[in-house]
Amino acid sequence: MKSENLLQTLQRIRSIWNILDVRTRRSFRKLTIASASVNILDLCGIFLFATFSSGILNLIQQNGSSTRFEILVERFTRANIDRDSILAVVAALMLVSFISKSLLSALLNKRILFFLASKETSFARKVILKSINKDAEVFNRESPEKLHFASGVSVSRMFNGVLYPLSQISIDSTLLFLVLIVLIFTSPASTLLAVGIMVLAMWRISKRVHIH
Repeated sequence: MKSENLLQTLQRIRSIWNILDVRTRRSFRKLTIASASVNILDLCGIFLFATFSSGILNLIQQNGSSTRFEILVERFTRANIDRDSILAVVAALMLVSFISKSLLSALLNKRILFFLASKETSFARKVILKSINKDAEVFNRESPEKLHFASGVSVSRMFNGVLYPLSQISIDSTLLFLVLIVLIFTSPASTLLAVGIMVLAMWRISKRVHIH
């Protein structure tokens, strides 16, 4: 039953996607890819935050050994830079990364919403004109409620209930994929174990919810 519902949902999404013209689909893809690419700033911010936390912890513990990041900086710059200066630069870059990501995400999300709103208005206008251009007998046979639903409610559901969530799912999935890649590269065994536990927990929860 679940697989059939999922298949029907995918078929509906595909049919809605095929209704859109080529130019609209191309613009929608570009906006979604641009929003997903901004997630790279999130990864940079997370990496810088981990580096900053590690450096602060070494300062608190008065640990004189250099962190991996400090070693990389020394090799890259070929200079002996003190830890306080490195931490100050890391903190500044971390703030710039997170702030830039928030601003760019807000601007791109606003652009997506305005884009969908304009296409929704255009699509609704086409539905109304197509209904008006029908034969008078066929047009008079249609109830006003049905015309209102076709040009207003159904079009709004298509754009706000399908296309916008589809873009957000794509953006969040990209961030999740990038985080998993970094975690697997850092610690494969721990990452796979954590993912396995999360999948098992989600399966158990969904099974109980389905039963009740």
